[in-house]
Amino acid sequence: MLETITKAERLITSDEIAQFFSVNDDTVINWIKEGLMEAIKVNRTYRITAEEFLAFIERHRMKKSS
Repeated sequence: MLETITKAERLITSDEIAQFFSVNDDTVINWIKEGLMEAIKVNRTYRITAEEFLAFIERHRMKKSS
């Protein structure tokens, strides 16, 4: 699981990531459930650290959708 998150660390929502890649939020949630991206669940939403988001992009060599 994710290391301890400091208060200053930015958490990105699954919806923000979905918007970044121009995909549905369900797609991002599937990536999380498949273990492709580490996240924490806050109430009913998933949050991803900026560090994990950048690592995900690098691991999968993904680019922002235009």
